[in-house]
Amino acid sequence: YTLSSDGQLHRLNITNGEEVAPPIKFLPPNGKPYSLNLVDNVVYTTTGQRCGGNPNGVWAASLSDRSVASWHSNGGGVWGLAGAAMGTDGTVYAAVADGPWDPAKDIYSDTVIALTPKDLKLKDWYTPSNREWITKRDLDMNVTPVVFPYKGRDLLVTSGKEGRFFLLDSKSLGG
Repeated sequence: YTLSSDGQLHRLNITNGEEVAPPIKFLPPNGKPYSLNLVDNVVYTTTGQRCGGNPNGVWAASLSDRSVASWHSNGGGVWGLAGAAMGTDGTVYAAVADGPWDPAKDIYSDTVIALTPKDLKLKDWYTPSNREWITKRDLDMNVTPVVFPYKGRDLLVTSGKEGRFFLLDSKSLGG
């Protein structure tokens, strides 16, 4: 799979580069996607820096029915070069940074988000208690969370520019 600058998701034959299926209109053109992750026949990616005037967010394209879903931060970019991370139950996790924050208005930044698989509905989020201090010093979350199973649940670890690690329990991120 590859993503072209016009936002089309292509499935290519790895031996000769020929398309093996019609492309899927996945993202708006000229965005800045980070990594493609394939889980349960759904391709996920994230976008940041509002490149091309496009929203920052998490995107999902179902290869089964060719449907596309997205979640927009309405604020910061979704960071981490590895894109979104997936939990053992299919939950999609990502780190948002570099923007305004007001969960009452669905605006997220300096936050780890948890989304439902495929349709990308917001399930939960975690924002550090020192967010105001972090924002003033540009020390935001900027790493794809790492998800690992531990005693029947998923734990997440992520960090930000201030060098602090955040260990989170997937059952209750805090939002």
